Amino acid sequence: MSPALAALAGTYDGNCAPIGGGDEKKSPPIWPFTLAADGKISAPAGAYELGLSGAIMMVRQQAPDGGAANFSAAIKTDTLMVSVEEDKDRSAGMLRINEDAAKCSNSKPSGLYRQSIYARYAKVLDAKMPLTCTSPPGVDSVRVDYALANGVIQAGEERVDLNNLRMETLNVVPGDKFNFIATTFNGEQVAIDLDAQGRMTQFGIMRIGGKSLNCVRNR
Repeated sequence: MSPALAALAGTYDGNCAPIGGGDEKKSPPIWPFTLAADGKISAPAGAYELGLSGAIMMVRQQAPDGGAANFSAAIKTDTLMVSVEEDKDRSAGMLRINEDAAKCSNSKPSGLYRQSIYARYAKVLDAKMPLTCTSPPGVDSVRVDYALANGVIQAGEERVDLNNLRMETLNVVPGDKFNFIATTFNGEQVAIDLDAQGRMTQFGIMRIGGKSLNCVRNR
């Protein structure tokens, strides 16, 4: 089961309305709608299937005090898109089928904003391996032991905690790319790229005015 599908799954049946030029008088309408964790969509207009081939985008931001988090996510194929926006005060989902689109509130908000994107994808992101790294400018490459577990990255002497982040973004195109970027409250930015087989290909730490690290998986 896709963590993205599991996150977006729910029944969206409150305050429904067409958006983006949708036909409010369309019969049957595409709202209200339900997205199941297996990617199946049901609406008055019919049944649809997102499957596991859709492109995924997730963004989560959090205030410094640990509150006021907000979360947004979308899964998109050539003809379908489901997206969700949620914080402590609202939870709304949008369904687009070809040119028709509608937005509804979630009848039972699931608290998406509370869980980090890293936590959703820890089974994919956690890893332990040697990397070849450089710390620019003009530094020779070195072998670095890398490990990510329980939300903590250890890369040689570098350590980054992903358990309390200011911002996280995830972009996935099945069979093509997996990119995760995390920004800490200290201004560190971590980027992790995986290949189509789920193996990490690149890792980096960027610090404004501080030491950065660029790494690739050992061949």
